[in-house]
Amino acid sequence: MFSDALSPISRSALIRLMVLIEISDDYENVDQLILPHVGEQAAKCGLAIKRSEIVDALAGLIQDGLAKAYLLSPFEPFSTELEGMPPLDVIEQDFETYFYVTKKGKLLPVPSLTTRDGPSTTSVNCDRTGISTPKRSALTFRGTVITM
Repeated sequence: MFSDALSPISRSALIRLMVLIEISDDYENVDQLILPHVGEQAAKCGLAIKRSEIVDALAGLIQDGLAKAYLLSPFEPFSTELEGMPPLDVIEQDFETYFYVTKKGKLLPVPSLTTRDGPSTTSVNCDRTGISTPKRSALTFRGTVITM
């Protein structure tokens, strides 16, 4: 699913990994948090992330049992699990559809990650030629170092 730490990581695998990290600590909405956070960090590597790439990454994570989609509400039932990937063709105005990592997703061994202890600041060291460079570079995303 994700590449070895010594191998270059593909664009889609990087986006998928960043989305998985983003949804690993709370329910997150594509338009409210996932796209802005992932996009901001990817931009530091010279990558522009499209909303459709985030949606595709979420669909793949759901298909592989690593994430689930939910409808959240301030009224009971507060969360309703959705079957499969919901259609997200348009930007949500009311932020009702959220995603959260599954137990399987939390247990996923990802060899290209090293978790830092304690608070971290976001720093990026990326080769501007792209993520397929044979040179190793790293992106720190939400306290996790992704080696590319």
